[in-house]
Amino acid sequence: INSLLRIMKEKLTLWGVEHKLMRRVYSVLVESMENVSKHGIPLQRRLSTPLSRARRGIFILSYEGAGFCITTGNYIKNSLELELSKKIERLKTLDNSVLKELYRKRLLGTQEEVLPDDPDDDGAGVGILDIAIKTDKNFEHAFVPIDDKISMFIMNIRININ
Repeated sequence: INSLLRIMKEKLTLWGVEHKLMRRVYSVLVESMENVSKHGIPLQRRLSTPLSRARRGIFILSYEGAGFCITTGNYIKNSLELELSKKIERLKTLDNSVLKELYRKRLLGTQEEVLPDDPDDDGAGVGILDIAIKTDKNFEHAFVPIDDKISMFIMNIRININ
């Protein structure tokens, strides 16, 4: 992840992105990549190698006239789709001041479950809260079924220049 983030930061600098916008884009990049690497599940392969147990995902950064678009994807268990979708949809209904307060409380560890999380979760929620705040909730999600147990979770995040 660090190598990819370094490359993205260099690209943003080369493109002449204003410093404040670059910090916002970079922060969303970090959270997005961490979500893919921490919460994706590895696909099982016939061969048992370290690569076969790797968490796989996709990552795309593009520039559109009004701003940047970050698209990520990772494999998740189908059983988690409904809960994750509910969490995201609930986040999108909250006022930004409420999101910021929830974010602060989660960072300080003073808030019990802000939103329902997976029991094995090690702090998920902070990343998606940060993305929601920094993008003014300008993101969408979808699930693409792979088989009866696994789907690809896709997030399309927009960061406007203004």
